[in-house]
Amino acid sequence: MDNGTILIHFEKGDTEYAGIYQAINQMFLENSETECTFVNRMQDLDDDGLRRAKLSYRPVKFLKKFRVVLD
Repeated sequence: MDNGTILIHFEKGDTEYAGIYQAINQMFLENSETECTFVNRMQDLDDDGLRRAKLSYRPVKFLKKFRVVLD
């Protein structure tokens, strides 16, 4: 990652409140002292709801994942 990217490792919110994750992310980024061009919200852990939410932000690129298996 470069200096223009902020990394969000995890998010916690009560899904009974519609839009909770969007609000948390917006408030976090508005109050962050970091100047960033990009936000990396990390992986969606195969959660369809989280994947749809992340895609709704119109990502500019995806990083290709690899898996290494040692014998």
